[in-house]
Amino acid sequence: MDVPQSVLNALLVLKEMQDKLKKELGPDGYMDYNLTICQANGRPIMTEHLNKRFKEILTEMNDPDMDPQEIVFHSLRHTSATTKLLMSGGDYNSVMQAGGWSNLEMLTRRYGKHSFASEREKLAGKMDDFLDGKGISDPQKNDKDEANSAEQVLQQLMKSNPELLIEFAKSFQNANKE
Repeated sequence: MDVPQSVLNALLVLKEMQDKLKKELGPDGYMDYNLTICQANGRPIMTEHLNKRFKEILTEMNDPDMDPQEIVFHSLRHTSATTKLLMSGGDYNSVMQAGGWSNLEMLTRRYGKHSFASEREKLAGKMDDFLDGKGISDPQKNDKDEANSAEQVLQQLMKSNPELLIEFAKSFQNANKE
């Protein structure tokens, strides 16, 4: 599975934190279920608790364009799939493999219809222009401009808050220590 280096780096920091807790708590205090996100003692986190803490972090970010009450932790998977589809220009096979879906239908049924609504509108506009005799614009140039724009937005988001995953994990570690 291809994972961006920034995500791998954050996961390595999280793993180091977990390894430190394993040493501190010992085999009787740390139940190692080999989980990426877990309680400070290694045990699984209930979905409700995970979503609650995730919403608290989103609220702390204070983004006026985002309603934390409408977002759950699993939304990250949807956001990732949608962004990858847009950045790849609709390369469903690559996105399917990167996200670990077992078949293409899972990906297209869940994310395909949402991901490209604006793209379908642009295509309809291009068809109107073509049928009205205005000709065809260079689709490769437009695709590159849009991919660069999406990439710039993602890079800016990562630069503005690169430690979100780490802070999220730390909040669970600290909450479970108390």
